Amino acid sequence: MDYDSIWIDRARKHKPLIVSGDSQALWSLCHSDDAGRAFAAAVDRTVCKGQDYLVTGDRWLTWQEYHERVNAVLGSHSEIVHMPADAILAGPYGPKARQLAVGSYWNSCFSISKLQREIPEFAQAIGLEQGLPDLIS
Repeated sequence: MDYDSIWIDRARKHKPLIVSGDSQALWSLCHSDDAGRAFAAAVDRTVCKGQDYLVTGDRWLTWQEYHERVNAVLGSHSEIVHMPADAILAGPYGPKARQLAVGSYWNSCFSISKLQREIPEFAQAIGLEQGLPDLIS
């Protein structure tokens, strides 16, 4: 089992889930099917040629909300345990846990206004609860 699947395995076994800090940092996600629709729509548009776009969701979650929703999708009642990043990095997964430890320090919310302006039909259609089962099966 690689590091990325360890926390899913823990949730399935109703073991505590470790989250960095207070888990209140905001972030967004985008299912690959939604991102694919944005890329496909951009291909044939002259206005999009040579442009850069941020493709992400327009719904923001805290890390706490994310883990609570994953618990719900899995039917888990895992406790969410908050730990300082330094303690996570000093633990058994060390450098492999760097993303977990430092990834939730800052809000990671980005404007997708350019994408929405130039590809107005882009919309996040697949939310976390709808897309997660395919990713963790």
